[in-house]
Amino acid sequence: MLAREKAYTIRQQSVQAYLLPQQRETQRLEILLNAFVICLPIQLETGIDLRFAPSDLFLAIFLLLGLRKLVFRATVFSLWHFLLPAIFGLATFLSVIYNGNLTRYVLLNKDIGLLVLFATYVALTSVIDSEAKWVRLLRLFVINVSIHNMLAIAVYLSGIELPGINELGVRISGMLHDPNAFGGLLVAAFAIHIVTYCQNRPLIAGRWGLFTLFTLPIGILLTFSRSAWIGLVIVLLMLIGYRLYYALHPTVALAFTFAAILVIRGTAFISEMMVLASRPEQILVRLEILQDALTMFQQYPLFGAGLGSYLQVYGIIIHNTPTWFLTEFGLVGFVVFTGFLLWFLRRGIDAYRSSDQAGRPLLYGLIMAHLSMIGLSLGIEALYQRHWWLIMAGLATVAAVKAPLDSRVRESGIILQFDKGEERT
Repeated sequence: MLAREKAYTIRQQSVQAYLLPQQRETQRLEILLNAFVICLPIQLETGIDLRFAPSDLFLAIFLLLGLRKLVFRATVFSLWHFLLPAIFGLATFLSVIYNGNLTRYVLLNKDIGLLVLFATYVALTSVIDSEAKWVRLLRLFVINVSIHNMLAIAVYLSGIELPGINELGVRISGMLHDPNAFGGLLVAAFAIHIVTYCQNRPLIAGRWGLFTLFTLPIGILLTFSRSAWIGLVIVLLMLIGYRLYYALHPTVALAFTFAAILVIRGTAFISEMMVLASRPEQILVRLEILQDALTMFQQYPLFGAGLGSYLQVYGIIIHNTPTWFLTEFGLVGFVVFTGFLLWFLRRGIDAYRSSDQAGRPLLYGLIMAHLSMIGLSLGIEALYQRHWWLIMAGLATVAAVKAPLDSRVRESGIILQFDKGEERT
């Protein structure tokens, strides 16, 4: 008996000696991903027509230290994930054929940029692989975005112009240098926060959570980003469908903000707001862009005009993600892009239906955030917004935990590695 107990103790010590370094390594990688999330609202000007995202630095360190931790899980990947980079490769090839050159914009901003986004997705789904971990990471995301939002609002109300915080003192842009991108970031954080706050398991509870609930819509308003407002309208409509009184919080916040700014700046703010919101000259430019894009699509309807071709011809980007895909990737690329986005939506809805009451708010918030980003994509080329890939990774992972593995996913032959406990094909 003593010999058996001694052998059991030795085996336990051996297991612990093996698992402890593994756990420490995983913790280090989680810290790097936390730093990645903290830096999401920050971009730095480089002076060479290129912005540097500090979050990419932490992603690079993660890949150097944790490359062997990366896995491809059946439940968070689909055929669309592999078709998307394939159509980018085809569009790059067509761009070289049609235009006779491969520009830095296509290679660096688009192709390598897409690889960075996919690396982000793989890193997040490899290490943040449980609902509890995603709750912690999304809590950090919402708190971080809320702090940046309050800083931007404070600078705006003070009337001080700070580079990278507000745009000529009239539109807040945070440290993303872009009111549209910053507005989309705020809408995504708001969508995740409001549903969870009003339930029993809030990401941010108490007074801080309530303060965040009211200040995020204020920031969205002050970006004067029509694209972000589209995303906010989608969130509000989904809140009305989910719980009607949830939509009262942002409505009250926006009404209070409007009244407060009127007191501070006077009635002249109304005319300023109307000009910023309408910007008729920009609307005409956008309509002209769309018209030229559709003309180019008619010339190359099936596989598109090639990646970056519109910029080379007209000297401007399309500012509409679906139209961009239709123009430069053709009908084939547009179908792939649509299928890619709808896959996340379907996985989220399936998981929501099969989830218990406690797990539904987080899923619903992620679904709302995903749909808000689709709305944002109607006004900007939103695919390269890093926080959208954070949302998609979270939605796919939480859905995988909440819903059984779809039979069509199980039957696919694209899975490279499985987690313990997953059914093998």
